[in-house]
Amino acid sequence: MPNIYRRRKIKNKLTAAFIFSIAAVLIGVFLAFAVLETVSSQRAVRQDLSSIAEVIGNSTIAAVLFEDETAIQESLNALKTRSDVLSAYIVDSNLRILAHYSHERDGEHPIAHLSIEDPGNPAWADPDRVASLRFESGRTLILGRSLTVVSDIDMEGTRLSTIVIQAS
Repeated sequence: MPNIYRRRKIKNKLTAAFIFSIAAVLIGVFLAFAVLETVSSQRAVRQDLSSIAEVIGNSTIAAVLFEDETAIQESLNALKTRSDVLSAYIVDSNLRILAHYSHERDGEHPIAHLSIEDPGNPAWADPDRVASLRFESGRTLILGRSLTVVSDIDMEGTRLSTIVIQAS
């Protein structure tokens, strides 16, 4: 192989080096554009979900204070109009699950195991799972198929509830 390369004219060697250089630059630009587009798209979806979580949270402040689980559930049921939302939870400051919305489609499963696996106490969220989802929602680039937003609803500096929304 080295012998064949040595026999080529300098013009052919420069042309080959130029073509390989251009190809490497084009591949690099394509990859950078793909990553930028993915991050930008995820940021837009995250902002949209955060806005929805804030609206739902603000509309449920009174219901959370008065522990009106029917009103809280009705607020979450508004997510039925969003085909991209797989699952949503509202939990109070003690991690008691106040309301849950779930929509399974095309083999995509909603948030797995947010509640503690305790048959005698099924309405409590697992603090480790909530912390994990909170960390995941703060990441810049999500490589999976779903995006999770965790939003705290505060009143006068005190956390009343937390909303967890998972979308695809």
